Amino acid sequence: MLVGTLVLLSGCGAGTKQAASSSSSTKSSQKQSSSKSTSSKTASSQSSSASSSSTKTLAWSATQNQRLLDFMTTFGSQMNQAYTQWQTNAAPQWFGLDLAQYYADHPEVTLNGAKQSVNWMPNAGQFSRDAANIVAAYVDTHDTILYLFAIMPDGTGQAWVVQQAGMPATVKKTSNQQVSSAFTTIVNGQTPSDASASSNATSVNTKNLTQPQIKTWILHNLQKQAPAYAKYTVDAFDWTFSTDQLGESSIEVSVNHAYTNAHYGTNADPNSTEEVGLFVINSKGQLTVANFGSFGSSAQGPKDGSNTIIATSYN
Repeated sequence: MLVGTLVLLSGCGAGTKQAASSSSSTKSSQKQSSSKSTSSKTASSQSSSASSSSTKTLAWSATQNQRLLDFMTTFGSQMNQAYTQWQTNAAPQWFGLDLAQYYADHPEVTLNGAKQSVNWMPNAGQFSRDAANIVAAYVDTHDTILYLFAIMPDGTGQAWVVQQAGMPATVKKTSNQQVSSAFTTIVNGQTPSDASASSNATSVNTKNLTQPQIKTWILHNLQKQAPAYAKYTVDAFDWTFSTDQLGESSIEVSVNHAYTNAHYGTNADPNSTEEVGLFVINSKGQLTVANFGSFGSSAQGPKDGSNTIIATSYN
């Protein structure tokens, strides 16, 4: 009787162990299934995120266009430049080329030494995933600077600058952080601060200006003193630059009669010289005039060679 009981108990113990083992195996299977489910959700989430990034809507609204126009107007004013916006009904030319027509025939630029396809001024629904979408272009009054604003296939914004003739245009990302930052802000749906344009202009180092900047600075101040200069661009004059041992820059300015004859209807001897004035940027970075010549006689200033300060900042 005792033996039968022991056998019965022994059998019950084996059954209990088998049940426990089966239960443990089920829980393990459930954990693995749960782990696979979690892994699947994670992969699905990552896939969804990647898909969302790759399908970011490419668009350029009228509001964004106006924000960029407002910024470039302020920026140009502070830098003593004036930019003309490319528009369908008012398309500025670039070194004699109609930009819209050119890019219709040659839809590419050279960016960082490589060919870059461009999609010129796309309408809504016509943005490209394979090319840079040029949504805005601005040309300065003297045709020396061209800004192209591009929305890239990944939805980011890039501000490009062109400063030399030739097509296809050789472009580079602008080194002007003010312009690039403003465009990025606009692409992201925000409004850039105009204050940055003002502070940047006042911080221009007048001791280290480029020749194009010097030309613009001198002409701007001539125009302030004599309205007769308002119609002229820097191309209407010949500019001779020199630097002395003290580091002061002297700039002799004379009329380019060949240019004024062709563009302003004058009838002067193209081989003759007519002096506008002699200007000096002194060691303090101040713009001075040593004397005005016959063409510069309408401006107020010295005629005897004594230097008079006409500007102390780049404006």
